[in-house]
Amino acid sequence: MPEVNREYKATIFAMLFSDKEKLKSLCEAVSGEKIESVDDITVNTLSDQEGFQSGIFSRLKNDLSFIFDGCQNLYEHQSTWAKSMPVRMLLYYAELLKSEHSNKEFHSSKPLELETPRFIVFYNGTDRSFDSDRKILKLSEHYIRKEENPVLELTVHVYNVNKGHNEELMNACQTLKQYSLFVDRTREAIKDTRSNNERVKAMNAAIDSCIEDDILAEFLKENREEIIMKNFLEFDEEAWKEAIHDDGYDEGYSAAEEKYSALLTEKDQELERLRAENARLIASLEESAK
Repeated sequence: MPEVNREYKATIFAMLFSDKEKLKSLCEAVSGEKIESVDDITVNTLSDQEGFQSGIFSRLKNDLSFIFDGCQNLYEHQSTWAKSMPVRMLLYYAELLKSEHSNKEFHSSKPLELETPRFIVFYNGTDRSFDSDRKILKLSEHYIRKEENPVLELTVHVYNVNKGHNEELMNACQTLKQYSLFVDRTREAIKDTRSNNERVKAMNAAIDSCIEDDILAEFLKENREEIIMKNFLEFDEEAWKEAIHDDGYDEGYSAAEEKYSALLTEKDQELERLRAENARLIASLEESAK
């Protein structure tokens, strides 16, 4: 079976902060350190080819990773509360080490110098168990045998970026604050929609209101269609897990694979229909504005 090549892989968060000026502001807000120039930042986010293999999907890549002042920063955005993030961060970090260093360096008698890792997650989901501003997740929490001083530890700092949380962080990075407001508006706009057509109209209305209020205005103007499509086509990890669970991992893997492949085909068809519908809606809105 061929690998599935998904369009629209990057999250809206990753799209937004792929801009180095915005990333600089976010890094300064999180670290409390001043960055003199965007040229001091070296982005090394894993590409589709570099990310690690994950089931039937082509590759699982990280959202944002970059080097600044001797630190390897890994920033992830999560809309679902995933307590396994320390494990995923470990895999991302290992892949980054492989991509940044040669085999010769790993086997050299000289000590290999590594940038100090920092693992950050920005969470904007609706899980009620996460109603605080921040949480800390540790790799050792996943170990079957608990030890006081595990030989391998990894710490992930999770920031709740929903509206009303982490005000100091939000005020230090206006782009992050506006992103939080955008998510809140779109979530409110689509919560009572019952069809894809209603959802597209609601998303367009929410985007229009954000643009009018100068919330991520330029970004939304430039990426309207892709942002709307992401609401339908973002990676459905829960559906995949459910398929594996229902069929049984060993005996049902192939069946689940086929089931999910069919689901992706249906979503690809839906994408084409929604793209056409969205283009008509935008044209209608532009015509009404004249």
